[in-house]
Amino acid sequence: MIIYEVNIAVDLAIQERFLVWLKEHVAQVLEFDGFSRVMLYILEEVEDSDPLKLYLVLHYHVGSKNDLKNYLNQHAPAKKRAMIELFGNRLNLANRTLVGIPEGKFTRREI
Repeated sequence: MIIYEVNIAVDLAIQERFLVWLKEHVAQVLEFDGFSRVMLYILEEVEDSDPLKLYLVLHYHVGSKNDLKNYLNQHAPAKKRAMIELFGNRLNLANRTLVGIPEGKFTRREI
């Protein structure tokens, strides 16, 4: 299991407009090969947070590293450009990839 995590800090002043856009964006991403579901989280306690921002985390469930690589190379750059055009510097993004460890395999040698 691959989790593609996207962390977003969005200005409260645009949160409603952003959330409408995000719903459509997530639906589009789920159409790409390997993307099976997404979970959206609100971070309630963020160290050194800005009280004028909403902090969100998306966890996309992706079938394989290859599916994620294809998305990142083929589709993500255009999606990111479109988001920047719409919202400019009113949000910040960071992402990372989490790779699930099979149950019972807890040493680096076994992974």
